[in-house]
Amino acid sequence: MTEQDFDDPVSKHLYDHDYLFWSGDLNYRIDHDNQEVRAAIDSGKHLELMQYDQLQQEQCAGHAFIGFHEADIDFKPTYKFDPDTDVYDTSEKNRTPSWCDRVLWRIKAEREEIVHAVHWGYESSDSLSDLSVTSSDSETCEVDGACVSKTKNLKKKKKKKKEKGEVVDYSHKSLWENMRRKTVSLMKKTATYAAATGNAILRSATGTAPIMINKADVADPERFKDLLSTLERKKVSLVKHKYENAVRPLHYRSHPQYKKSDHKPVSALLEIGVNCSRQPLVKFAQSQYTWTKGEKLSVSLEVAEESAHRSSWDWIALLEPSWTDANSHYLTYQYVPSDKLTVSFPWEYHPGIAKPLVLAFVSSKLSAPLAVTTVLCQ
Repeated sequence: MTEQDFDDPVSKHLYDHDYLFWSGDLNYRIDHDNQEVRAAIDSGKHLELMQYDQLQQEQCAGHAFIGFHEADIDFKPTYKFDPDTDVYDTSEKNRTPSWCDRVLWRIKAEREEIVHAVHWGYESSDSLSDLSVTSSDSETCEVDGACVSKTKNLKKKKKKKKEKGEVVDYSHKSLWENMRRKTVSLMKKTATYAAATGNAILRSATGTAPIMINKADVADPERFKDLLSTLERKKVSLVKHKYENAVRPLHYRSHPQYKKSDHKPVSALLEIGVNCSRQPLVKFAQSQYTWTKGEKLSVSLEVAEESAHRSSWDWIALLEPSWTDANSHYLTYQYVPSDKLTVSFPWEYHPGIAKPLVLAFVSSKLSAPLAVTTVLCQ
């Protein structure tokens, strides 16, 4: 996936796109005994086999399709069938039935927020140096924002004078200093989390607000790691909840009536939430044009901002109202140089009768129409 490039400076790579949809025969299998799999399918318990699904196992392990979603599967495995039948593979290979055919999607903004959450918003530990964190003589350290409150600095113990001939073990001191630095760093991260999410979330995550960090948790790396893991899971859960309707599956099903292949096809109907408040990159100056017979048609464009999508190979197609593909269905077209916003269609291209037509601005870089308007021919 990382090697898929596009001729577009804004979305050059596959993961640069706001939404990424991936569908087809992914060839992941059910990693379980063949006969037990078939028995579960025959008894209607095929959904219990999802625990053995290799795709979900690889996703959980972070090996493939990280950050991708899939609708809940409630249909039987779609592979492998004897041709022209509903019978699972009886050939010599006797393959285990599996959900090979899948429809996945990934939301760029959601993934970025999750990565930010689990890395505490920092690229490196150097970014933590501006947070004020100290230790406390009490049993707990109270984190109530971007700093630690109700604390006081520990007085530095006076170093004992080294007596002549005494051997000092620096290895233990080095290990302790290492541990102290790590735990203080973890405390800083927790403070950052508190500031970023607010008391309401902390109360839900820890049962109280602000967070009360026990010294025992700080001293025990494993206990402190568990605390941070709990907070991370809460943050990730909140991000996922935020984007749960960005792509909403309306249906996800197989089609067992098709028997020509050894796969049963799978389809998904997805509803995508789009931010309609964003200004379009390009739009026509008029929502409707009138074209009188014997006269040329002048068309103007409005560009919301200096768009990186513009190219001298952009074009405006004149189309019938029933068009579906500008590249195949255009009646005629005019190129729109990147330094111009107005083009004209000669009078000769007027259909000669009163009828509606459509104008579509097509981006060369995106290979897609970005603006559409109607033309009333008179």
